[in-house]
This record gives sequence, structure tokens and C-alpha cells, in this order.
Amino acid sequence: MLQLHPQVLRGLSCMVAAAALIATSGCAGQVSAADADVQAWKAAALPAGSGVIAADASKILDREPVVQAKDV
Repeated sequence: MLQLHPQVLRGLSCMVAAAALIATSGCAGQVSAADADVQAWKAAALPAGSGVIAADASKILDREPVVQAKDV
């Protein structure tokens, strides 16, 4: 019987797996972004908004920090 080095067997198994992946991905239908249901995606992917956000939530990327007045 033919004895192969373990690294050769691993390489062959990776090539077989890659070939199977390429063969099966060719059968997948093409998806168009124009046909996307954005409202359904938003409902499923984004959390429900409560309408209340932190005062400085949109200022994360600004260089200047938000100055908050404290009533003491």
C-alpha cells in the first residue's frame, strides 16, 4: 500500500475540501442588493430603539469631548 507523509495527506484533504466548496458555491443563486427587503432586515438585525440615547452618543469620534453642565 502507498504510504504518504501526514503533511501530504493534509494538503490533499485541504485541496479536496476547497474543490468541494468551489463546486457547491457555483450552484448558489445570485442575490441582488436591489431586491433586498431592508425593512425586514432592520427589524431582524437591529435592536428595538427606545428613543432615549446618551447625550454624547454621537460625539464618540469627535476630538473635543462633550462638556456637560452639572447642576449642583
